[in-house]
Amino acid sequence: MNIVLSALRFNPGKTYGAEVYLAHMLSALARVATSHRLIVLCASASRDWFIREFPGIEVRDHPMPRGTVLALAEEQRVAASLIRAAKGDVAFFPFNLMPIVPGPTVLMVHDLAAFYYRSNFPRYRPAFNLAQKIMVSVSIRAARAIVTPSRAAAEEVARHFPAAAARITTIPEAVPSLSGDSGATLPDAWTQGPYLLLQTGAKLPHKSQHTSLEALALVKERAPHLYDQLQLVVTGGDAAELADLNAVALRCGVADRVHLAGRVPREVLGAVSARADVHLFPTLYEGFGLGIVEALSLGRPFLASDLPVLREVAGGEGVFFTPGDAAEMATKLEAMLAAPPLPTTAPAWTWDDHARELLSVLSAQE
Repeated sequence: MNIVLSALRFNPGKTYGAEVYLAHMLSALARVATSHRLIVLCASASRDWFIREFPGIEVRDHPMPRGTVLALAEEQRVAASLIRAAKGDVAFFPFNLMPIVPGPTVLMVHDLAAFYYRSNFPRYRPAFNLAQKIMVSVSIRAARAIVTPSRAAAEEVARHFPAAAARITTIPEAVPSLSGDSGATLPDAWTQGPYLLLQTGAKLPHKSQHTSLEALALVKERAPHLYDQLQLVVTGGDAAELADLNAVALRCGVADRVHLAGRVPREVLGAVSARADVHLFPTLYEGFGLGIVEALSLGRPFLASDLPVLREVAGGEGVFFTPGDAAEMATKLEAMLAAPPLPTTAPAWTWDDHARELLSVLSAQE
């Protein structure tokens, strides 16, 4: 079977979660699909990255414009001919959107974030999220089969698209290759104190990063001796996002304990993740919860919003608080630091398991 994976709209280094998923999934798929031919379609600008990261996988590139809408339009224009030229038996689209093409298709729907934003943050990029909502809707209706990374995501898709329910298969993502033994040196400021807290992710409304800063302000007010022993490292986000978050830290009076690191090399992320006493996840919405799995993989305690998807991914591990409730978050953080919980346990599910289940879905479409 010839499997064509379309990564035409993927840009390495732009989106952490997408890159982690693609890198692990594609490597595992190459390991388990040895009797099949695997072809990756990518943007010409990304060709070198794919060849370097996935030696032995057939890579075909095409010049792609920048911008989600323009790139999607170009993918719609050329996908069918590229799949046909590769003699593809089935096409896999790993990032929520897909063009309308003839033949068997499988779509990975990581989340319905645009739907969430339209309902909960209607003033945040309204035109972009409306366009995303429309394009995701068209993609879901067109796909022959749909894969989601969690039962919660599957239920959400089925709730919005009842006719698609029978076409959905849930295949969990697995533990990323995040190592705490990378040898990376952390800045001294991060480790000045007995307690290191870590929060990852871009400053997007649904990440609710301000909740952690507000919780930290409450710890400062209620337990100043504990606050003086804390350092909070926040990774992810661009310069504008970091400036906004710094303004929140200043307003909350906790800027002296908050280190806005931006996007850091994976070696540094592994080192700080392994060192962190508590990982913080104040998010309001997720389709999976990659950060939870990363904490589990390193045996680190975590404090997270009480969302069904995070409970599902955590598998009985971790401590949870009501989403958006900074006071409850502060109380539970104080308790965790006063009596550190036992190390967490990494899930046994692997990326090869994920790839085998995905291969089964792909094969069923031939």
